Amino acid sequence: ITVDRLMIIKYFTLADLGQYQLGKTMAYGVLMSLDAVLFIFYPKILKYLHVNDDKKKNNSNRSSDLIKITNYLDVLVMPLILIGIIFLPLLINYALPNYSASIYITKILLLGYGFQNLTYTPSSFLVANDQQKKLSPIIILSLLFMFLGNYSAIKLGYGIDGIVIATSLIYLIYSSLVFIACFHHLNEKIIKNTITVIWKRSSFFLITLIVINYNYNIFLLIAIYLIIYGYASLKSFGELKHKFFIN
Repeated sequence: ITVDRLMIIKYFTLADLGQYQLGKTMAYGVLMSLDAVLFIFYPKILKYLHVNDDKKKNNSNRSSDLIKITNYLDVLVMPLILIGIIFLPLLINYALPNYSASIYITKILLLGYGFQNLTYTPSSFLVANDQQKKLSPIIILSLLFMFLGNYSAIKLGYGIDGIVIATSLIYLIYSSLVFIACFHHLNEKIIKNTITVIWKRSSFFLITLIVINYNYNIFLLIAIYLIIYGYASLKSFGELKHKFFIN
């Protein structure tokens, strides 16, 4: 059981918990297929990120590899998140009209779980290089932030919507801390590199919050996605095509 669910059980009704759980399940389900694919390639990624496997690579090269793999995963995940935000509400309204409150929860948690998904590469790097112990204080700190964020949202009167936003923000903080731990281990431009891998997802997250909370046309997100991710997506897909289909 998670901190957010514990807070809802304590301060809200079982009906509220049901709405939250549906939104959470929907959001997680969108990204589950990608997690299954990543699991298959996990051993290869671990080997690729192991520092001692290639003595010719310096820490700068390792940082570049880490950033590049993260960018590849980022441009693969974002279309799934965007599709989920736009079309899952239609599914809920059609199939489960009594759970309309889950629509907002689904949209925001899709963004939050996206940050969790983004930590796949840096977490793999730490495990590959026997630095997994650095994850423990990050997890403990994130759980503390999660509790404080959820509790503050409730006491300030933002309800379950506040819990959802706070939870997603903590996933952003968690992913940032994991990247910081990686670049600190490599002693390579910690702040600059962390911003490099986080800024696109963070920008999309914050702008999407504005679009959703002010009830702007949801299809506006397509234009925002193209502005933030358009060039990066074309570049990354071109590189992947060259590596896997041409060579």
